[in-house]
Amino acid sequence: MGKRPMSFCKVSAAAFVLLGSTVAFGQTALSDLGAGSYQGFMGGLYPGGSNQVPAAHQAAVIEQSMAIVARDTNGLADPHGLIAMACLGMSNASQEFEDLQRSLEVRADRNAALVIVDTCEGGTGAVAMAPFDAPYWDKANQRLALAGVHPNQVQVAWLKQALQAPTSTAFPQHAHLLQDTLRTLLQSARSHYPNLRTNPASPQSG
Repeated sequence: MGKRPMSFCKVSAAAFVLLGSTVAFGQTALSDLGAGSYQGFMGGLYPGGSNQVPAAHQAAVIEQSMAIVARDTNGLADPHGLIAMACLGMSNASQEFEDLQRSLEVRADRNAALVIVDTCEGGTGAVAMAPFDAPYWDKANQRLALAGVHPNQVQVAWLKQALQAPTSTAFPQHAHLLQDTLRTLLQSARSHYPNLRTNPASPQSG
């Protein structure tokens, strides 16, 4: 069985950028490896050792972003509706999301229909959050309801997740497990939030 590509697609809306890479513990950051490799896997955030978003990905981001409009509780476009932004993560993600929330709330160009809801759940790692029927989703929907938001109005979900207390961090098994878990998590998110369009991902998800 061949090696699976280790380039994780980070889809971002126009308001989000990938922060500069850092070097820690004497290791070179993935985004700094370029065409170099780590244990047989090429570096870069995208195939070919590149950090440049592929044209097809960029076009998909723009297409999905253009579909973000104010919606009513049935998910239909409504100029008097809402654009909700949620958060998928644990307590540390909540802390960062709160900073993001404060920075967006004071922007003069903020869309008046935008409602930002912290739906992170402390102690709930990627594995516990990923299943469609995970308790997390009921709790998240309760927080949305308190903010006057219906799941049909959630169109952006910021993601920062990790494998909580893993029994092994062996490479590449740990990375593959995270990749598969995040895929399931985002599929569940799309099922709960049918109008979800973009999932800006923290570069620290891992």
